[in-house]
Amino acid sequence: MTAVEDEFIMEGDLDNEGIANMTFNNLNVYLYYANGTRIKKHHVGDLSTTVPVTIRSTQIPDYVIIDSPDFWSTSKVEVAYYEKRKSGNYTESIVILTFE
Repeated sequence: MTAVEDEFIMEGDLDNEGIANMTFNNLNVYLYYANGTRIKKHHVGDLSTTVPVTIRSTQIPDYVIIDSPDFWSTSKVEVAYYEKRKSGNYTESIVILTFE
């Protein structure tokens, strides 16, 4: 994931590394500004093991968030999101969602 002066590029794979035999449907990657304004929604599809992702935007996001409605129906899931630092690099953070 890179951001240069006039373009954001995210290329790679999204992986389901923890929940065997689980498919997350309707997976999306969202690009947001720090004020909460959504720049772009990129539909990825369904994720069972690995799905390739390529996203380009002329608007540089402060946050990149990966989401699926299925995340909210599991008992526990770890989801990554990315935050742009002043250096222009993105750092990954993990959110652990636990439902009882």
